[in-house]
Amino acid sequence: MGATYTAGYGYDPWGRMDTVSWSVNGALHNMQYSRIDNSDLIYQITSDTGHKVTYGYEDHRDLKTRVKNEFNTNLISPRVGSDQSN
Repeated sequence: MGATYTAGYGYDPWGRMDTVSWSVNGALHNMQYSRIDNSDLIYQITSDTGHKVTYGYEDHRDLKTRVKNEFNTNLISPRVGSDQSN
């Protein structure tokens, strides 16, 4: 028999996706999406597996200036964009 897969999606009160869950052969995992206050821009995506992505944006625009990928507390890719200092 092949692997069994399922997926589910959760939404906030404004209809924006804020969780994704999946199961492979009974092993359940999920991701959470956090947004910047009063915005549709995604600030951070976190996974129960330890992966975390944090975004930075140009002031008053939706242009990404930073992306930080981490696994648990380990940086796996540097920030990119115009602001490399933090």
